[in-house]
Amino acid sequence: MATGHWPAFGGKMKKWFSLAIIVLSIIFYIIHFIKSKPKKANINIIEDSIKKLLSADYEDMGFLIVESSNRNQFVQFGLENYGLMLMWPNVKNQKENLVKVRKLFLNTGYSESKENPVTREVVINLKHNEFAQDDNGLYVNVGKDTSEILDLIKKLFIEIYNYNDFDNMKVQLALKNK
Repeated sequence: MATGHWPAFGGKMKKWFSLAIIVLSIIFYIIHFIKSKPKKANINIIEDSIKKLLSADYEDMGFLIVESSNRNQFVQFGLENYGLMLMWPNVKNQKENLVKVRKLFLNTGYSESKENPVTREVVINLKHNEFAQDDNGLYVNVGKDTSEILDLIKKLFIEIYNYNDFDNMKVQLALKNK
């Protein structure tokens, strides 16, 4: 008698179990989204974020995004074995800014890699103060000096975006294992 009820109960349990997994997945996704949202930042928080990223292990696949308060303007860095890689994307309505950024780097002593095509191998082997450009954007090895990177962020926001409200920024630091 009891065995006749188990298959029906098992089917209901499977449905409840599947529903529970879906609900838990959604909850974990929401928690991850909330934790990874950019946080209000000032210059000290940005500096601390740079230091945390530079002290992380390469396997953490870290990145840092510094944004203006309205989130329309940003600078992004990825963690590489040798330090930080700035990536300035080539996006619609921003082509003019890409040209300005390239000129800024050329005028401040950075050199352009002559490697063609620009592959992942080329990008990860850029020397400090060297950049490469392809259809996706500009890749710049900015090294490991926190104050130099912070000065670069300020310069980019001021000269490219005409933005200097460094006490009202947003920062997003992501590290895989932290």
